[in-house]
Amino acid sequence: MGIRTTLAAFALTASLLATGCATYVNIPSREGDVAVHDPNEGAVQRVEIAAGRAAIAERRGEGQFQVVLPRGTSPLTYDQVLPKISPDAVHFKDGPREGVAVVEIREIRIRGMDAEADVVRPWDLADPSGYSQVLTVEMKWDPVGLWQVVRVTGWRTDVDSALRTTPYAPVQEGSR
Repeated sequence: MGIRTTLAAFALTASLLATGCATYVNIPSREGDVAVHDPNEGAVQRVEIAAGRAAIAERRGEGQFQVVLPRGTSPLTYDQVLPKISPDAVHFKDGPREGVAVVEIREIRIRGMDAEADVVRPWDLADPSGYSQVLTVEMKWDPVGLWQVVRVTGWRTDVDSALRTTPYAPVQEGSR
């Protein structure tokens, strides 16, 4: 390995350590894996922000929409993440409200400098009663410490068939 390659590898490793980037994450956890499973970890929050923004990028209409983060997310993390997704993003602790679109980030996978998030949202956010769609948001980490969206894939399949996790569970008051 040349000196430039060695220096580049060292710089990348130092950068990852300095930013607290978790390099192997599965949310929710998978049986027998050794990944990080904390939905309140900083790298996970940054992935959620990028995925949430991508999921609403083509949003039509006005008004609030609810964002639901993975199970185990603390109220503090909601307070930190939602305003960075959108000023219209809200969270109702007691569950979805009729007439309010729900954008749910269900699964997150981080593998070094690559990440994916599976997001469930209404096909049209202006019509929350319509068809729900699963989006897979693929991202790459850049040296500044931000996740850049590379591709958003909308799946044409039943939501429950596409994802292994179960839907929304309200945040409990005592889960701080």
